[in-house]
Amino acid sequence: MAADTPQAAGGLTELARRWLAGVERIRWSEVEAAPERTGVVVVDMLMGFARIGPLASPRVGALTGPIAAFLAGLWQRGVRAAWRLEDAHTPDAGEFAVYPPHCLEGSAEAEPVPELMDEPLFAAATRVTKNALTVFDRFDLEAAAHAAGVARLYVVGDCTDLCVEACAMPLRLYANARRHPLEVAVVADLVDTFDAPGHPGDDSHVLALYRMAQNGVRVVRAP
Repeated sequence: MAADTPQAAGGLTELARRWLAGVERIRWSEVEAAPERTGVVVVDMLMGFARIGPLASPRVGALTGPIAAFLAGLWQRGVRAAWRLEDAHTPDAGEFAVYPPHCLEGSAEAEPVPELMDEPLFAAATRVTKNALTVFDRFDLEAAAHAAGVARLYVVGDCTDLCVEACAMPLRLYANARRHPLEVAVVADLVDTFDAPGHPGDDSHVLALYRMAQNGVRVVRAP
């Protein structure tokens, strides 16, 4: 089939790149208009993805400063609804069949990047641990956001095509199914993935963002 050819795959990647170049920036006025209706989810900004361990990536580490600045901006404008979704794996975690053991519960890898703890919104966020790419097996984040009165939920962190997508897509789909008025917005320059053989980071990142947008997730850039 034509869709399986390298030319078709390359065409989709280029289409996604052109689309991403045109996505809009968040306007702080959007946040200031209703800070009590705005929330943020920080996904897996942990030492084991940013600085140490077998899955640490400099691409993820580079997100630390920009995410801290974004969280500071939200806090200054009155946003208080926040969640941290963080790996805290058991030694028998199912995903270790695909990825090397990482971010074991209680380990240094499972600790958040310390600079983020200096941000009041991050420090005050509800921490939800997970033993898989998704948290929805143990915590209904969409229901929690709805109960908190959140109408717009920004998603930042890593990895774009793994845990970020496994957060944003269920949020969007659950909100659709429940007819909740929740806008799910992934901040394109505050999420990233890793480079590895068979996993080119730039392509994996842009294709995941495009895939999420095709399913109703809003993709934006930081202010």
